[in-house]
Amino acid sequence: MKLNTQEHQAAGAKYGIRGIPTMVAFARGKECRRQSGAQRSADIVSWVKSV
Repeated sequence: MKLNTQEHQAAGAKYGIRGIPTMVAFARGKECRRQSGAQRSADIVSWVKSV
């Protein structure tokens, strides 16, 4: 899911998003992994596959 934290500041605060872009993976409703900062598309794919 993509979330615009400028438009939805409460959600950004709830999940502690301080840097943009930030990717957060959830498992069973809990955060299991986080990655902040710009990445190449291949790195994003690798990150998603590793989760």
